[in-house]
Amino acid sequence: GRVKNAAAPSSAPEKKRKVTNGESAPLYRYKVGDNVFLKAAEGEPSFLAKIGAIETGRFLAQWWYRPEDVTGGRQGWHGLKEVFRSNLKDWNNIECVEGLARVHSLEEYERLPEVNRSDFFSRLTYNPGKGTYKPDLISVFCVCEQPYNPDKAMIECKSCFDWFHLTCIGLSAEEAASIDAYTCKQCRKKSAE
Repeated sequence: GRVKNAAAPSSAPEKKRKVTNGESAPLYRYKVGDNVFLKAAEGEPSFLAKIGAIETGRFLAQWWYRPEDVTGGRQGWHGLKEVFRSNLKDWNNIECVEGLARVHSLEEYERLPEVNRSDFFSRLTYNPGKGTYKPDLISVFCVCEQPYNPDKAMIECKSCFDWFHLTCIGLSAEEAASIDAYTCKQCRKKSAE
């Protein structure tokens, strides 16, 4: 059967610096439209923002939210590397930038040959003032009726073409890989009638 495997993100930090006259300097020059990591409190993950404008020594940050930071918190359908674009913007010191991040569409993210520390994906916009998402409707799959999560392997039913999480239907990745054409419980029931 057709199986979507969960991508395993690389845990190796991605830091790139070049040395000029004995001083450390960022390899990249930041520009409007870049997504960047920003310093957070010790022990906390870096913040993510998109640069909207740059002035001497500061930049306008349009914030990306992680699932943990939104109303309702992380849900089972949120990917490990999922972020939400927000409408929240404010000015920040350029010295807070730690490096470049890459925010992809879900489709682009799934095509990456390797997911690095700096790779994220976004499929929704979050309004922190209202605690709402756009789009406010998203396709659901499986018997659990949850949206697609690229970190959870799924298998497609050959009859109804719906996708099912392996964990929801009690299959291991090895079992799923050995199935030529999967038929879900509902379709097996229909064909037996």
